[in-house]
Amino acid sequence: MNLIDPLSGGYSTASNYLSLVVVIYWLKPAFLVMKKFMKGKKLYHYDYLIWGVWVAFLGDLTNGIYWQAFLVFKYHENDIHYIMYNSGTLFNVFSRQTSVTLAAYSHIRGALLFEGREEIAKKHVAFAVIIGVIYSFYMLMTRPL
Repeated sequence: MNLIDPLSGGYSTASNYLSLVVVIYWLKPAFLVMKKFMKGKKLYHYDYLIWGVWVAFLGDLTNGIYWQAFLVFKYHENDIHYIMYNSGTLFNVFSRQTSVTLAAYSHIRGALLFEGREEIAKKHVAFAVIIGVIYSFYMLMTRPL
């Protein structure tokens, strides 16, 4: 029996609960920021930080639930864990990677807006996109046939 799975599952339960609490408590402030954005109102540095916190923990929560379910199925030797493992990369794109990208941009922009240098945030995003495309292109071109 692998003892790390129950340990990790217990820790995941605690972190998923805390992520849920953050998502619930920051829901109203985050949606007030979204409402300001949708109405075309000016967003301040703290608005970006609020939005970034909510998006990051929402992504963490969905990702954590998925992988915790995977651990439960694996621990109980249920074959569905093979399907979940093979689908995990796709799930990560929508839960972890998208939320972290949005949250990082929000935090970078909020910090730079506080300093009056928000245009630099767009350069960081552009650089991230470029290195992401280069990586993806490299992986596609070097894939064995």
